Amino acid sequence: MLIIPSNSPDAEDVLLLDSFSGKQVRGFSSGFGHGFAFGVWSAQFIGQDRFVVTPGFSTDAKGHFSVDALRLLNLQTGRIVRELTSERFGPTGNFTLSTDALVLGMLNVWRRPRQIRHERHDIRGRAQILFFHLEETRPFCVLDPLPDRVPGPMGGKGIMRFSSDLSLIAISLSGRVTVYEVSNCGLTAPAEAKRF
Repeated sequence: MLIIPSNSPDAEDVLLLDSFSGKQVRGFSSGFGHGFAFGVWSAQFIGQDRFVVTPGFSTDAKGHFSVDALRLLNLQTGRIVRELTSERFGPTGNFTLSTDALVLGMLNVWRRPRQIRHERHDIRGRAQILFFHLEETRPFCVLDPLPDRVPGPMGGKGIMRFSSDLSLIAISLSGRVTVYEVSNCGLTAPAEAKRF
């Protein structure tokens, strides 16, 4: 299993543990940095030989995001295999993989540094979803803008979840769940879902 140690001063910010004994098998360095909201926010296996790591939503004092890509790492070597990014990359730590591990969808919230410094918790009209084929570095589809206000990484009362094949997105806000079909990305969904 992959574990993200909290506030690790060590360069290894992703740990591979034996799921039976809990002992550390290996450590990996994402190169994302250290400290609260810096470094790796989440990690997930992709098949048996790779895993993906996403940075936190941290910014520096000037409002620049600390990292500009998701990273795929090789499980055996620990080396970065590929970086997934976009022209305006605003990491949130919220991503998911399709069940066949071929497509990754992530919530992206890019803003100008001035906006980050002055409107840190407000992402209205700025959120989008990026879809990546894991063998490519740029998204093949961008859903923008989102139909509902989606909660930011720093809080909020909403939840966003993807279906296992990424063809549906459920957004729960204020006790109401709305399911949207990701129709313009070439992903299929049941007819009763609303079109994005």
